[in-house]
Amino acid sequence: MATTLLQLTNKVLTRLREPTVSSSSSTTYSKMIAEFVRQATREVEQAHDWIQLRTTIQVPIVASTVEYVLTGAGDDFRVLGVYEDQTDYRMHRAPSYQQMNEWLLQNDRASGPPLYWDINGTSGGDPVVNFYPVPDDTYSANFNMVIVSQLDADTDYTPVPELPIVLRAQFLAIEERGDDQGVSLEVLDAQFQNALSSAVAIDAGNYPNESVWFEE
Repeated sequence: MATTLLQLTNKVLTRLREPTVSSSSSTTYSKMIAEFVRQATREVEQAHDWIQLRTTIQVPIVASTVEYVLTGAGDDFRVLGVYEDQTDYRMHRAPSYQQMNEWLLQNDRASGPPLYWDINGTSGGDPVVNFYPVPDDTYSANFNMVIVSQLDADTDYTPVPELPIVLRAQFLAIEERGDDQGVSLEVLDAQFQNALSSAVAIDAGNYPNESVWFEE
């Protein structure tokens, strides 16, 4: 179930025996707790390729143009795979940033179906991607990605399990203010690690083949 920034903030405040708020910016303390919630959310979402965070960004490719913006990807993302949609082949990431630049800066650049991609800078907060060879026709690249949530407003939400986030934010809050006369930091950290491990295991069970290793 998706949980908003405000809901998460109030869950942490309740665990700290503090009054809940109607806005995460209602008090100086709730503002700080909201920051801990944002940090905890990022840590939890970065810990695993959550199925709830997976999305596909389609990039229409036109002839002779090698640079495109992955609109909506933001600054915290992971690319799981890139696939050309019209002729159904998988694109490969360039061997290195330097190699992609060498390909694109040479005078006699190859032209044809784009086989390689790489990230090259940002535009408006979103990553810029380059393709090579230089497209000789129209294509469509599907970027299968994990995109971390941006909890800016109270109504912004994260779709990942809430318990690890709440426990981690509670840990950060207690660590900041000192002895809480309640649960110890060691116990709270263990509860967080257990909750995160359980949530990851449940989520990973939805695509078990990704965890299978093959000997070549």
